[in-house]
Amino acid sequence: MSTMRLLLPFQHGVDRDAIEQAVRLAKGCEATLVALSILAVQSGRKVKSPRLDYVQQSKDFLVATKHLAKVWDVPVEPFEVVTQAVEQAINTVASDMQCEGMVLFVGGTRGVLLSGETIQYLMEAASCKLYVMRLPGSAKKPVSESLRGILARMINRSAAGKDEQARTRDVIAEEQAELVEA
Repeated sequence: MSTMRLLLPFQHGVDRDAIEQAVRLAKGCEATLVALSILAVQSGRKVKSPRLDYVQQSKDFLVATKHLAKVWDVPVEPFEVVTQAVEQAINTVASDMQCEGMVLFVGGTRGVLLSGETIQYLMEAASCKLYVMRLPGSAKKPVSESLRGILARMINRSAAGKDEQARTRDVIAEEQAELVEA
């Protein structure tokens, strides 16, 4: 019996939450995770090598994926491909590695791990089943901004009188609960 394989393609923007979700999906499916890092090179350039920052992101992605796969006890097969044709390379590896599925992530209005254009292309022309997962968007306020708001409200309410203190404690407790959830 052959093991199921899930492809996790990556091009840019290492996102630990997305990687962990893919690893957890592979664990739930009892699948091997094929971690594919694509290093794109532009056609027409004299030097056919990827930018150094892309190489570093690729290494970071593969290391993070291997680490999380080890933590979750999921078999992982890491690959790095240098190409001019990102979408075609992803479909080729999916086919060659006999992947039953491909894990894609979107967050808000953007692609995660891949560009939105690449995700759109794969949704129209993928060579295998797609698992499209939505991550929470970045619409949440930064913690520092939330804390400033809490402090401003505390100062304003304490100036209004002692009977406001009880309501202030309630508001702070609610907002701390929101921060914990975020």
